[in-house]
Amino acid sequence: MAPREAFGISVSALKARLRDDPCGAFAFFGMEEMLKQFYLQKYVTLIEKEGSADFNLVRLDFTRDHTVSDLLDESQILPFCGERRLVICRGLNPAKMNDGDVKRLMELLENFPPYLILILYLEWEEFQNDKATLKKKSVRTLAEKLTFVSFPLQEERVLLPWCRKILGADGLSAPDGALRTLFRFTGNRMQTIRGELEKLSAYAHSQGRTEITQEDVLLFAQDSTEFAVYHLCDAVLEGAVGAVEQIFANLKRQEVEPVMIAASLSRMLTNALLIAEGADAAACQKATALQAWQFERYRRLLFGKKKEALEKALFLCLELDGKLKGFRSDSMLVTEVTVLQMARLLGKAS
Repeated sequence: MAPREAFGISVSALKARLRDDPCGAFAFFGMEEMLKQFYLQKYVTLIEKEGSADFNLVRLDFTRDHTVSDLLDESQILPFCGERRLVICRGLNPAKMNDGDVKRLMELLENFPPYLILILYLEWEEFQNDKATLKKKSVRTLAEKLTFVSFPLQEERVLLPWCRKILGADGLSAPDGALRTLFRFTGNRMQTIRGELEKLSAYAHSQGRTEITQEDVLLFAQDSTEFAVYHLCDAVLEGAVGAVEQIFANLKRQEVEPVMIAASLSRMLTNALLIAEGADAAACQKATALQAWQFERYRRLLFGKKKEALEKALFLCLELDGKLKGFRSDSMLVTEVTVLQMARLLGKAS
């Protein structure tokens, strides 16, 4: 359900770097926060094992009062009682850096200290590998020396053995069919899956069983419908017809109310049109309670989209809303047809 992240090296490549040559400058980005945090902690543990972590481990928060000057100063300090020094930066978004800061950071990257590990930790809302972001001059420049590491939501072939390992450590097992059903409820986010597994494990142990069944999943797993609808709206706006088809199939299995889907699409298109017509973040916040980070996210997704196509898509959504008034036995089919029409329309408008 997640958009494919082709920009940057893979997690497996980072794992090899961590084993063979951990020093260097990295930017962690992507939707899978649990995996991102896991590898960040790997680097922290590396410094802690060397000793003097109080000195050799530095955390800078650029959303508060830290600046690139602080980063440069910390990068020049030699490790104390250890081989390496780790500097973790949050809130330093390469896509939003000014030319002066990019130049100063590039000077550091071009003469990078051999003892230093620098990690820019980017939240999903901060940095997405969409066309607008990747075309930013600052991103293209920094990518020459800064290793971007992509942490996308994981595929089923990765999640299945991961779940088996978690359950096995607790003396439990589950058939693949039950786990796939769980993924349909939770989506692919590992943190959500982990929480549901803990709940299911506790129930199985309380029943004196060593296996989690399909019935257990259907009975206890929390339906994260909002997750799927959220990504459906993204896929429609991007014109990703294949992704729309996959997500909608999941929503049908969950028997999501078509009215809910139509309402979410209507909100998304209303926000998109406001931004396309030139509304700023403050105006959108006042009109639709759109937060600043959401405004930036929509603005990136709208790169290259034509206003006329957004208007036509909103008209289709309004037509759908009219068709869904009252009871209709074919309401899900009508919704699916309209959603695919919208995705094709916006795909051609890119």
